[in-house]
Amino acid sequence: MGIPFSIIALGANGILSQAGITPDGPVLYALIDGVVPPLLGLLVLAAILSASLSTADGAILGTSSVLAHNVMGIRHAGSHGAGGDRLLLITRLMAVVITILGVVLGLKVPQTGVLLLLAFDMSFAGLVVPLIGGLFWPQATRQGALACILVGSITRLVFFSLMPTMFGVDNTLLYFPSDLFTIDFDGFPTMISPLLGLIAFVVVSKLTYRPLSAERQREEVMAGVRSL
Repeated sequence: MGIPFSIIALGANGILSQAGITPDGPVLYALIDGVVPPLLGLLVLAAILSASLSTADGAILGTSSVLAHNVMGIRHAGSHGAGGDRLLLITRLMAVVITILGVVLGLKVPQTGVLLLLAFDMSFAGLVVPLIGGLFWPQATRQGALACILVGSITRLVFFSLMPTMFGVDNTLLYFPSDLFTIDFDGFPTMISPLLGLIAFVVVSKLTYRPLSAERQREEVMAGVRSL
């Protein structure tokens, strides 16, 4: 879906100038209002709305499931199915809570684009390294993963609060005026924060790694399987 919109963004100025339209806001809305046929414009808006809703419900369901299963430690059904019923109930309750929090945050901080960019950047800074490291590096530890999540996410948030812009978008959400960083530094925090998280991941994993015997590894694997 992003490829067609990228093509539109590249050619939007030329299309609008030929149509004699000066956009007062997002160029996509100007194209839909002044250039695109009404039926096609309706389909485009419906596609945007559908993509937004699918992303929102996926985020709500994923967050609720992680809170119930991983954070609160509720497991799947046992021999009588009680665990599965409780897990489903808590997940549904968490979905309601997450939805309410999302609505309140959206009403209080109506900066959807900036929030989305910040969320993706913080996820990239704190989660990519532990995921890849946990899959392919035998010496990765949970302490190293936690250190990477904290260092990567917090440093990205600090960079965000000190930058006047984020990918060209004015930072009106959380900006503390400072002479440390200028607009020319925009974009670099996205790559610097994961590198800092990687350093924390490697250092802490090296310090906390303890080799396990084959029997102990087998016991931990079986315990993990039974907890699913």
